[in-house]
Amino acid sequence: MKRICCVLGHSGSGKTEFALNYAVKARDLGRKVVLCDLDVINPYFRSRERQEMLENLGIRIYSNAFGYDISEDLPAVSAQLRAPFDHSDWVGIYDVGGDRMGAAILNQYKKELAREEVDYLLVVNGNRQETETLEGVLFHLRQMETDMGISFTGLVNNTHLMDETTEGDVWKGVNLCKEVEENTGIPLRYTMVTEEIFQKIIKKPQNNTMNLYFFTVKLFLKSSWLPKM
Repeated sequence: MKRICCVLGHSGSGKTEFALNYAVKARDLGRKVVLCDLDVINPYFRSRERQEMLENLGIRIYSNAFGYDISEDLPAVSAQLRAPFDHSDWVGIYDVGGDRMGAAILNQYKKELAREEVDYLLVVNGNRQETETLEGVLFHLRQMETDMGISFTGLVNNTHLMDETTEGDVWKGVNLCKEVEENTGIPLRYTMVTEEIFQKIIKKPQNNTMNLYFFTVKLFLKSSWLPKM
């Protein structure tokens, strides 16, 4: 776990769910954690929606210049978002808006990012139309790398269908990310699964889990208005 981590991905990839869980796991390791919500693109499923929960866990969360309750959707980021660069004992996790437009906001932190060892993680959902093929993932990956002048350091497989997710979906995503890894050299770092799916996978001896890190998650962002499957 590097001190600064930028979480990116196409809209709907589940990057915010990963960022929230990553922040909680870092806190469980005894680290001081700041989660910075840089999503100025999508008004739904954002880290700031779980501000109270995170603060109760001792995790700071910074978002726009106006706080959560007032003018929350204005694309104006707070100066506090630079704070992780000024505190070497903090872990800073940046939840970045979807695709190249959302990711462009990182450009204003280029100087700070250049001074740090940074993880740039690309979250991939192989069940999204734009990223269900190798070509689709590579297209978005290369767009973001070119626009921001970064190099991704890891892939996060988050191939799912919400409550209808099966083990097959998980392995579909593993295979897709392995293809991306073979073409780019960017390693598959994490495979996101719920505890329920994880238990099913490890109980089957035919499943080859060698060299895979299963990142068990809680679904913090599932809204109450979504139907139960």
